[in-house]
Amino acid sequence: MKIFDREQQVALRVGSMILLGFAGFIVFIWVCGYLPGTIGRTFSLITGFLWTPLIMEPTLALMALMIILVLNHHRRKKEGPELVYLETVDGPEAKQLPPYSRSAAFSEEPQPPSGDEMVATIEGMMAVGDQKEAQRLMLELPSDLLESEEIVAVRLQMAQANSDPNHIRGLSRKLRELNPDHPLLG
Repeated sequence: MKIFDREQQVALRVGSMILLGFAGFIVFIWVCGYLPGTIGRTFSLITGFLWTPLIMEPTLALMALMIILVLNHHRRKKEGPELVYLETVDGPEAKQLPPYSRSAAFSEEPQPPSGDEMVATIEGMMAVGDQKEAQRLMLELPSDLLESEEIVAVRLQMAQANSDPNHIRGLSRKLRELNPDHPLLG
């Protein structure tokens, strides 16, 4: 039975190597203090400064922070950005869904739906009776799709649901021009 998985072992090795490298650097400075002449006195002075609590602790903290930032930068270059796109379902319909189905995270930006997908969504909204959402989605459609047969039929259904005779006449005329045999015209 393994205590650590491969990723944890790599992280522990890297962390250990960093600590050993830093400890080796301090020991190197301390040993160089025993060299003869000016070099030895300079390293002895540096060693004295390093062992001073007011200098040693902030220096260690800054070096640790720099190491963390460098490792995080390397990890981000290797794995990519941490940015995710979150889509959630809000409102009363969210209560009908299980908790794990109320949100989804994507590592890449979701592509906007195509015109055909939007038309199918609007038709579905009208089929379930959600006219407000269908109208909102219709406002996002490109103008060339607003004049398509499917959307004119959906607009005619909305006008019939709202009992708007002027819209019904105009949309019926437009739908008759596009498809004289459409079932809504019967």
